[in-house]
Amino acid sequence: EKLETACGGLASRVKDADENMKSFMEKASQLENKRNFYQAQSKEINMFLSRFQLSNAEIDLLYHANIDSSESANAFFEVLHRLKSAYADCKNMVEQHCYTVGFELLEVLGQHQDRAYQHLFEWVKGKCEALSESGATDDMDTNTKLQISIRFLKKLPIYFDQCQDLLVNSRRTQLVQRFAVALTQGDGSSGAAVTAGGGSSAANSASSSKHQHPSSRALDLHAHDAARYVGGMLAWMHQAVASEMEFLE
Repeated sequence: EKLETACGGLASRVKDADENMKSFMEKASQLENKRNFYQAQSKEINMFLSRFQLSNAEIDLLYHANIDSSESANAFFEVLHRLKSAYADCKNMVEQHCYTVGFELLEVLGQHQDRAYQHLFEWVKGKCEALSESGATDDMDTNTKLQISIRFLKKLPIYFDQCQDLLVNSRRTQLVQRFAVALTQGDGSSGAAVTAGGGSSAANSASSSKHQHPSSRALDLHAHDAARYVGGMLAWMHQAVASEMEFLE
């Protein structure tokens, strides 16, 4: 009888232990599912923030980048492009789902975008004014950065209209200065050697004809020949127009 009682008690404890183990396993499974759920949520949140938030370094770059530096300018344009895409995506998300956090992010992104565009416009303005004074036009790096800047500002009338006027005035001044140089000095750095009597030596003339384009010589040298003089000016203008068309593209 005592043995039966002991066996019954042992069986009861085994049963309780089994039930406790099952309960423990169920809770462990639930906790694991919750952990996986929160990990997935955390991953989605991090992806969301990385898509719609800028780092402090990126914000500082947008506000204070030295666009004259090619390396800094490339980084600035890259971050500005990402900001522009993030703003458009966030705006689309808000319009479709009306998330509260979306409105807050949209406002912050808009503020960063406004400051970045203002910084970019100030650079374009300063650069156009500087180019108008110096008359330099052969800096391909500056021309490329101006083209990229205008593309970014194109959809902002408050900046784009002013940029158009600044750029037109700058390019006009540069072209006038270049034309004056082409008339008096030529586009190249060398020309045919001129003798004391005003004529060019045969040897130098032959050498020059092999190594330089006629447009590299001062156009005024042909002022005595009206047809050649006017033809040279028209050829220069044709080349200048083609160059300006390429710049506008």
